[in-house]
Amino acid sequence: MKKILTVTLNPCVDYTITVPAFSRGEKNPVKRARKDVAGKGINVCTLLRNMDAPVVAAGFDFMDGRVRVREALQKRDIPCVLTEVSGNLRTNIKILDAATEEMTELNENGHPVSSEKAGEVRKQICGILDELDEGSVMVVSGSAPAGVPAGFYGQLIREGKKRKIVTILDASGELLRQGVAACPDLIKPNLEEFSQLTGCRFASTEEIAREAERIRRSGVPMVCVSMGPEGAVMAAEEGCWYAKCVEVDAHIRGLQGAGDALVAAMALQILLGNGPESMLRMGMAAANASIQLEGSQMAGPLEIAGMIEAIQMEQIVPKE
Repeated sequence: MKKILTVTLNPCVDYTITVPAFSRGEKNPVKRARKDVAGKGINVCTLLRNMDAPVVAAGFDFMDGRVRVREALQKRDIPCVLTEVSGNLRTNIKILDAATEEMTELNENGHPVSSEKAGEVRKQICGILDELDEGSVMVVSGSAPAGVPAGFYGQLIREGKKRKIVTILDASGELLRQGVAACPDLIKPNLEEFSQLTGCRFASTEEIAREAERIRRSGVPMVCVSMGPEGAVMAAEEGCWYAKCVEVDAHIRGLQGAGDALVAAMALQILLGNGPESMLRMGMAAANASIQLEGSQMAGPLEIAGMIEAIQMEQIVPKE
C-alpha cells in the first residue's frame, strides 16, 4: 500500500494568541488563545489524516517536558515512528491581529540534539522508506535543531529517490539549498525563501514563474512558490500556473498552517496520480480552508470541498 511519510525534526507547541488590535509596546487584551502540538510535518500529516489518507509521521520526540509529540499524534490517530531525545519541546508564540489579520511570530530554535541522535533518526526514517511501496510520498519539511547537519534533508531525499519514493521538500536556508541539490520531485518555498534561494527579488508573478521554470529545468521536476495572500505559482513539465487566494467573508483565524495545508493536499494528489494543475488547485483550496480555523488546526474534506470551485487559476507562459 502506498503511503505518505512526513518528517518533522523540530516539532513545537504553537501558542496562538488573538488580540482585537495589536499595539506594539502596549498592554493588549487577549481575545482568544489556544495551544497545538505542531511543526510543518505534523501539520501536513494532520490534514492528511483528516482526509483519511494513509500517513505515517517520523522525526524527533523531546522527552523532558509535559507535552509529548507521540501522545498528540496518537490522539489524532496518526501512526508514528519517533526518535526520543532529551530536552523540552519548543514553543512558538503566534500573535494574530484580528483587525488587520496580520500575524507576528516568535519562534524558538528548539533543543539541540547530538550527532548520534541525528544518525539514529536518519536510520529510523530509512527503515520506514524500506517498508513503503514504490510511488509512496515523503514530505521533508520545516527547520531542524542544532546538531542536525545542513545536508540532512538532501540525504533523506537521495535515500527516497533510491527507493522510487516521490520526495517533497519544504524548508528554508541551507536545508533548502542543499536539499534542492538532491533534486527532489517538488519544492514548496514561500516567496521569501525562494528569494533567498535564487538571490532574486521579484516584481511580478511572471518573474517568479520564469525563475521557477529555470529551477525546474535544472533538475527539480515541480516548483511551487507560495506567496501568502497573493496566492501561489506552480511550474512543472506540463505547464506553469498562477492560483489566487479566495476572498471570503469569514475572518482569518490562523495563518501558520496555510503552507503546510498546501503541501499536504499536493502530496495527496500525487498519491492519487493527479497532475500539477490539480495539485495546485486542491492545495490552494486546503490552504484557504485551513486559515479560517483557529490556531494550527487543519481543514477536513468538507471545508476543502467548499473551496475548490472558488479557486481561480490561470496559465502563465514564462518569458525567457
